[in-house]
Amino acid sequence: MPINNGLLKEDEFVYFLNRKKADVLSANLKNMLRALFGIVDPKLLIYCKKTVNYIKPDIIIRHRKIEKAVSLKSGRSQVLHNEQIKPFILFLRSLGVSKRTQQTILLFHYGDGTMDGTGEKRYSQADITKKLGDRIQAANYELNKDLSLIEKFVDRIIFDGVDPEARKADAIYYGDVEKGVVVTREQMKKHLAAKDWSFYDILHIGPIALTAGARYVDRPIKNEKKRHTIECYWPRFAADMEYISKRYNCYHTPYLQKAPAK
Repeated sequence: MPINNGLLKEDEFVYFLNRKKADVLSANLKNMLRALFGIVDPKLLIYCKKTVNYIKPDIIIRHRKIEKAVSLKSGRSQVLHNEQIKPFILFLRSLGVSKRTQQTILLFHYGDGTMDGTGEKRYSQADITKKLGDRIQAANYELNKDLSLIEKFVDRIIFDGVDPEARKADAIYYGDVEKGVVVTREQMKKHLAAKDWSFYDILHIGPIALTAGARYVDRPIKNEKKRHTIECYWPRFAADMEYISKRYNCYHTPYLQKAPAK
């Protein structure tokens, strides 16, 4: 049976954080807690547990009766989210995205001249990008001119997931227990507001690009569900995470402070 490295990472964080005091933690985990909580009381225990049936958060960390839900990412994959194309389009429609841009995304996704994947000739991403060049440029302009739309999209991909009733992540952590960086929702919003996202040529919303889960060019379709799955990936994700974590501070207090007098 293959090993689920994601579950192992979650177990590691629970092992090293749960029922531990801050002063016995590694420098990396101390920095993680500071990014999440600001002031950390060295005399109080940290509590950490894995989440159950949540979409984005993997662990819950509690300190001073405050809980933070954290999404854990590691490895080289830049794919942050995938879902079926139909609810994805409905989500964009709810944000006011035009019918033409919705159609452009579907034409790009299926790459066969149709908006439902029924075409006979399927093209590679490079070829379909070239064929739809003007339409993709127009779509990129619409999708990246409104900061509010970008923020709502990035929230869905990174922090919220597709279920509005599910627990949302407060932060994303990239790395492992030994080395990593934290980006909070607040830091992400600062980053999105500070950048001009119109420079990408690929189909994208903010820093996140769109691609098909599987195109099956010149070969039979083996997984119909994957054919209808859209993937959202962040080019240079690891480097950008490190930049955001250092560039946009959310807290300005020293890590370990003396607990306030009672």
